[in-house]
Amino acid sequence: NREGLDFVCEECGYELHADLNGARNIEHKIRDFRHDLESQGSCQPPDVDGVKATSATASRGAEPQASS
Repeated sequence: NREGLDFVCEECGYELHADLNGARNIEHKIRDFRHDLESQGSCQPPDVDGVKATSATASRGAEPQASS
């Protein structure tokens, strides 16, 4: 729990400046999120009927290229 500028863990009594504790919590969440992305691989659009869509062609309105 937090009282003023200090964070004090109710379970173990660990004390830390509240802003530093919050920054560390955010860092841990970002690391967990990035790890999940890396473990799942990159997200690719599906290859539908031999035509592979890309964000570059879709955003310019060009015809999608047939995949090889």
